Amino acid sequence: MTAVRAPVAISTFTSTGVVSHKRATQSRLRMVVVRSSAEPPQQNEQPSVVRPHSTAPKASAFEDVMGFAGAAPEIINGRLAQLGFLAAVGAELATGKPTWAQFSSASGPVFVTAAVFIVASLIPIFKGVKNDESFGPLTPKAELTNGRFAMLGFVALLIVEGIKGSALF
Repeated sequence: MTAVRAPVAISTFTSTGVVSHKRATQSRLRMVVVRSSAEPPQQNEQPSVVRPHSTAPKASAFEDVMGFAGAAPEIINGRLAQLGFLAAVGAELATGKPTWAQFSSASGPVFVTAAVFIVASLIPIFKGVKNDESFGPLTPKAELTNGRFAMLGFVALLIVEGIKGSALF
């Protein structure tokens, strides 16, 4: 489905009565302000502002937070990857079972733990709290970096176990 861009006429009025017309499309038109170029505005008079009609719905707060460029997806996925990678490697060392076997025999508390991490990460973001404080070596940039490495490590663990056919350790 393609968007229809109707041409819009922009008229400029001057105090001498000269009128000039320009045509523009709505995609290029941000705002049109009608003013007199030679006369200052009267005491109680404000310039009239004409804004083009936008057909795109306004994004909700959930879409702003969870959208592709939102704050939450990478933070939440990184935190869950860190938790999952450490849990998978730790359980593999303790039981000798590969990650797929661990995941297929997982019970409810594993998923409840993931849900708690997701909700605990979303609440401050929805409240507008900025994650810019650092505590020693624990900085927001370090958390994103560690989360990215944990995502890569978890995927690498699954690939190596799939090729090997058994647990890594």
